[in-house]
Amino acid sequence: MFYDFLKRIFDIAGSLIALIVLSPLMIMVIIGIKLMSEGPLFYTPARVGKGGRLFKMLKFRSMRMYTIKG
Repeated sequence: MFYDFLKRIFDIAGSLIALIVLSPLMIMVIIGIKLMSEGPLFYTPARVGKGGRLFKMLKFRSMRMYTIKG
């Protein structure tokens, strides 16, 4: 039980540190996506987590958005 709590604290702290360190790179990616194509910056695919629970993951969009004209 204590191990789970300690692991959760380390996970959150590590995530916050990574977010701070990588934020300049993420800003450059956002600018690049906006300059290269129209559409949303992010997409949210559904993933299966612990215990089979579904959650949405926020990801940068890396493919162009195309519309089908019919």
